[in-house]
Amino acid sequence: MAHNKDIDLEELFDLAKIGLTEAQMAASLGISTPTFERRKKSDETFLSTLKAGKAAGISAVTNSLFTGATNEAKPSTAAQIFFL
Repeated sequence: MAHNKDIDLEELFDLAKIGLTEAQMAASLGISTPTFERRKKSDETFLSTLKAGKAAGISAVTNSLFTGATNEAKPSTAAQIFFL
């Protein structure tokens, strides 16, 4: 009989948001990579939390990049080039 370890979904969200790989997230959560993969397939809440965390991280980086590229006081040329 399989036993599912309780996963802190808030921690999963935070780990995904900072851009860790799935292997790094699994290690941080104390589960194996295969268990992480199984959870993605069998637990919709787990998967949606993972996707939301990844999306939040991408959004934060995109917003920061856009702000740097469009800052009227001191625009970042590197951010402008990267954004384009």
